[in-house]
Amino acid sequence: MHPSELHRREQLFVKTCHQRGLKITPQRVAIYRALIESNQHPTADGMYRKVKTTYPHISFDTVNRTLLTLAGTEIHHFWKDTTGGLTNPDA
Repeated sequence: MHPSELHRREQLFVKTCHQRGLKITPQRVAIYRALIESNQHPTADGMYRKVKTTYPHISFDTVNRTLLTLAGTEIHHFWKDTTGGLTNPDA
């Protein structure tokens, strides 16, 4: 993904989190980045292994709870679409 597209999506993620009352942390943004950069169905274990390379002290529980939080607020629906827009992968 082009860096400008990654930045645009991260900014939309941050805005959406703020609108839904979610705290923005570097770890939460890193987990979101791992989601949008992944070409596979996301799993907690896969996201944990990816994010741990950047945040070696992050726990599996933090990654898992963040994924559950994003799923509960439907923010997880905002990941990639090959046309450059955001999509709902469950649609």
